[in-house]
Amino acid sequence: MLRERAGFLTAYIKIEEPRYAVNDVIRLLRDGPIRSGTDSIVNLLDEDDEASSVIRQQLDGLGPSRPRSTWARVAENADTWRQCAIVRLPYDIQAGKSALLEAASSYQQLGLPFGSFLRVAATGSWEAAGEAGSRLRFLLLSGRDSENGEEEAGWSQNVELLGWRIALQAPAQQISLLFAAVSDPSVLARHNWLFDALAAASQAADSAPVGTTAQPMALWWNAGRRLAELTMGVRQARTELRSLVADLAVVHGRQLAHAQLDGYHWPMARARIDLVDLDLAGLVAISARVLRRRAMQEWSLAEDFVNLPPLARVSLAIGIQLSKDDGAMPTEPRAPRLPPLDPWPAPTEWTGTSERLRRARDK
Repeated sequence: MLRERAGFLTAYIKIEEPRYAVNDVIRLLRDGPIRSGTDSIVNLLDEDDEASSVIRQQLDGLGPSRPRSTWARVAENADTWRQCAIVRLPYDIQAGKSALLEAASSYQQLGLPFGSFLRVAATGSWEAAGEAGSRLRFLLLSGRDSENGEEEAGWSQNVELLGWRIALQAPAQQISLLFAAVSDPSVLARHNWLFDALAAASQAADSAPVGTTAQPMALWWNAGRRLAELTMGVRQARTELRSLVADLAVVHGRQLAHAQLDGYHWPMARARIDLVDLDLAGLVAISARVLRRRAMQEWSLAEDFVNLPPLARVSLAIGIQLSKDDGAMPTEPRAPRLPPLDPWPAPTEWTGTSERLRRARDK
């Protein structure tokens, strides 16, 4: 059923824009019932049907309707590719990656940080992570830094249908930006003050629901902070991040168990809860690459998450698989900007470093 659902979604993306939209029919109904000479269902695409021909003539008489905004079709494709990735990933990880990259491209075209996050999760993209790092700096500084204006001028050259500044008003987009940005060690090494800023940010105490599990933003933000520490080589961060990941996984697993109670939609792969939590799977994939770079113990379902119920481990397993075989997917030509592989790079000055990180560095 998952394959059939994926096939439907990919076919839907290829469908051309219809000649008549729902709004056109609504406009026609404003003048009363449609007079087609029949009470049966009418297929407007049937060129040979007489009733259909009558209605099409009436629709043509209304004149052209207001065209949909360009972003609407791109957003529709982005969401469809995202849903396609969710149903593909459990049975074909490479096909799922391809769908994630298609979704990422559309979301990035819109200007949503979620697109950069999906690209980093699927391939470990350094380019997407670096861009996210610059925008995270803007988010945390709220435009107060004098250098910010110069960076914004460069970003304005990107054609974005909605714009990342508007997108960042949504808590979920802020979390996506955070996860993508802190996967790049060069961003953290260059801006030590980010650690204090992340701890002091209002998001660290925000209860707004985020993601398919609708968990508090503060929980996801805290996971991003632990990911940042892991990126910079704090070994204790692995234990703390594992605990947060397990908490999020348990919630998602419980929701999947509840979704199975719906004996109609669950077998059709149409449950109201996503089978794969992409936020959680992406976090696991990104952190798995960080662990590998830092030569730390990699995530293991059998050791790190052995006590979790099977449904709670679905997104974790997907995330671990996403982090592997990156060479099979397209990657940016420029080399990764890695700091030295000792626990802490040597920045020019450690001003603004949080007390927590200072203690970890001095151990």
